[in-house]
Amino acid sequence: MSRPEPPDVVRTRVAARLHLLRHQADRAHHESAIGRSTHRTTWIFPGYAAGSHRSPAALAAKLRRHHLPAHPCRNTALLTLATDLPAAVLSDILGISITSALQWARRAARDWSTYLASR
Repeated sequence: MSRPEPPDVVRTRVAARLHLLRHQADRAHHESAIGRSTHRTTWIFPGYAAGSHRSPAALAAKLRRHHLPAHPCRNTALLTLATDLPAAVLSDILGISITSALQWARRAARDWSTYLASR
């Protein structure tokens, strides 16, 4: 079993990855499938077709080429959101089923009874 990395190494890696994401967003190639230049889009990862986002599979493949695992990052993001939001809100915001949102809330071990009592 490998030893966990020190926090400063993890922070450095996260900062480097964020830099790559910002670089991608700032220098995205804005050309449609028919070769016309398109207006700057609001998508961080614009797709090949004008006005659309990059497909999840294409984005995951590109992340893998840069040694950025998409699935663990997604799970970490969902777990973090589940600690900050009630399951009903998580379900509405992300468009996932309430069952899935409840499972993420259980994994995060967050009790929302205090939140509900205060409403």
